[in-house]
Amino acid sequence: MQNLNKDLFVLGTPLQLLNAIEARHHFGDRPSSLALLHWGWPASAFDSLLGEMEWQEIVWVPMAAQRPAWRYPMLGPDASSHLNEYVWTYQQYRRRRRLEAALARFGRVDRLVVGNLLGDHMRHAIGCIPHAELMAVDDGTDTLRVAALRRNPSEVPEGPPPAGLIKSVKQSIRQRCEWDCVQPEAVTFFTACDIEIGPSDRLIRNDYRWLRGRAAGGGRTNQVYFLGQPLIEDGYVKESTYLHYLQRAIRYFGGKPVVYIPHKRESTRTVDLVERELGLATVRFGSPIELVLALGGELPDMLASFFCSALENCSILFGNSLEVVAFHLPPHVLICGPEPVEGIYEYFRRRQTETFQVLEV
Repeated sequence: MQNLNKDLFVLGTPLQLLNAIEARHHFGDRPSSLALLHWGWPASAFDSLLGEMEWQEIVWVPMAAQRPAWRYPMLGPDASSHLNEYVWTYQQYRRRRRLEAALARFGRVDRLVVGNLLGDHMRHAIGCIPHAELMAVDDGTDTLRVAALRRNPSEVPEGPPPAGLIKSVKQSIRQRCEWDCVQPEAVTFFTACDIEIGPSDRLIRNDYRWLRGRAAGGGRTNQVYFLGQPLIEDGYVKESTYLHYLQRAIRYFGGKPVVYIPHKRESTRTVDLVERELGLATVRFGSPIELVLALGGELPDMLASFFCSALENCSILFGNSLEVVAFHLPPHVLICGPEPVEGIYEYFRRRQTETFQVLEV
């Protein structure tokens, strides 16, 4: 298929798509195609954004997969585990081939725009598409980690060569199934974050000009919106710790009504506990909170969370019109290493204004 595209966007979340639209407006509308890697977001979460600009072609690539955990009574636990791993390897092989086939149709492009570079699948996609320029749009606070890793790339020692025929065969199979996670030589960051970049990279600031121009500028509610994060599910904190610090944060608001906005990846159990144990009302939005607040017509009295990137994004979007608070989780309560999270809080502190604050609880 002859390629007629100037740009190709390979994205996986509504927030990435929002930032990609900002990038298209920044550079001027030019022929572009879109590959949406479908990880489980409902198609309706993308609908409002997909209608904002014309795309030469939109390709949906199913990506979701669940590692099997079947138990076979006739085989026993060890054999069941091995069989599940073989099934998972085959599923991963199919997923990799599906992605490669979907991207092959586009040929060479002038500019390749991708989402989260921490994702192995995203770096694999980069290697599938010949391009003149690579650009990455924001996907939460992971942009800070990506920039830091590219400034100070870690030395990853090569593993020892496989010993024996069976291990050699297994390694060969893995190479054909797993993602080929090559680090790109140069990246243009289109980001709302104030980051330092490596010597081969370039920085273009995303000031959400398009979305600010679309903001409805309506009224205000008397509610506080607290943005949930999947910190329990991702292994950052224990369940009891999350509820404890969420409750302490709520006390700060002095009786104002607080509405909890669950993250898509928070479990049903977590949301039920927030409702039952803390007595909070919950509301789920089908779009990024930045889009909901800009186009919804009403702002909350205050927006809060722990270390969610939407806090800074909304501070950029609404300036002094919206008070934004990041509540600090102390390092000793984090199960995983605290350095990445503390790095986000330090970044937030550098970005503080009269209406964007980091507070202890």
